[in-house]
Amino acid sequence: MSTLILSPVLTNNGTIISASVSSFAGFNDEVEDVVVIDESNIPVKDIITKVSNTKPSIASSDKFFIIAGSFSNESNATRLVSKLKSQGFDALIADTNKYGMYRVAFLAFSNRVKAENRLLAIRDENNPKAWLLVK
Repeated sequence: MSTLILSPVLTNNGTIISASVSSFAGFNDEVEDVVVIDESNIPVKDIITKVSNTKPSIASSDKFFIIAGSFSNESNATRLVSKLKSQGFDALIADTNKYGMYRVAFLAFSNRVKAENRLLAIRDENNPKAWLLVK
């Protein structure tokens, strides 16, 4: 999850009518907290929509993904990503296979040994059916 910092424009009664992005921290596919500071001219809903619709990027070095589940419906995959993130995982949609299934990963790794070690822990603590996707 990330924090979005906005700069507001206020009405006479203190209601925020617009804002602009000041900075991002840990930018991902959704915003956990919105912090409002300063002044600007971009409507808040436009910023939130833009941030919410942005997909997380996968580092080019990440080749090992601990898969939590696969879904034919992207909204179901996105829902699981959100649930896993709320549990502290750096979850993401790892890819879409040739059958159109969205593969949701708990985590991504560039190192196979680290991925395999974490997979064992996840199987014990979270999901006995978790598996390792190698790309």
